[in-house]
Amino acid sequence: MRSRKGFTLIELLVTISVIGVVLALVGPFGMEQLERTRRLSDRQSLEQLVAHEQRTSFLTASATELSFSGRSLTISSSDGHQSEIEFGELFFPPQVIVIDPHGMPSAETLNFNSGTSNLQLELSQQVGF
Repeated sequence: MRSRKGFTLIELLVTISVIGVVLALVGPFGMEQLERTRRLSDRQSLEQLVAHEQRTSFLTASATELSFSGRSLTISSSDGHQSEIEFGELFFPPQVIVIDPHGMPSAETLNFNSGTSNLQLELSQQVGF
């Protein structure tokens, strides 16, 4: 009797096709989860950034302007420094929020879209350290 070492062509093709079927079934769920994770990451970054700007305005006793439009946020400080940040998964209607020298925002909420959802971020009326 002859001993076999390795796989036959049929066994290899069946294994590859089973792997392909499993990936085809699981793939859409993985992509959806990846998109959800990206949106959550952008939202958390936005929350941290707004809180940071509130603390900075309070500590430096200077106003900061946050201008939102499309996927971008422009931060303008009272000393003339300006920077722009792009968000990949968030979309903002045109809106401007001014953070006064006491760290208080001019609006209570920030409106934005994430995927197909309309969301609001509650802006803190109290600067926390």
